[in-house]
Amino acid sequence: MPISLDKYRAKLVIRILYSLPGQDAVKYIQRTVLLLKRKNLATDTIKSFIDKIINQLESVRQVTTDTFKWQNIAMAILVLSQIRQQL
Repeated sequence: MPISLDKYRAKLVIRILYSLPGQDAVKYIQRTVLLLKRKNLATDTIKSFIDKIINQLESVRQVTTDTFKWQNIAMAILVLSQIRQQL
């Protein structure tokens, strides 16, 4: 059974939040977007997927006090925004 986009999004957000500071979050994002492209999803669908992740991360960023999570969120939002512009 194929995994839904909501589950992909939930997994990615968790990986971003709990990855080691630095490039781990970026790797997870890049792998996920590449996977979505390989599944031949429409660009608009991928952009919507990214927008929802950014919104989730911004909500978490407003309430988190964990420095590592905050750094990962900031990095992820930057990378996701760049990827979205390139689509």
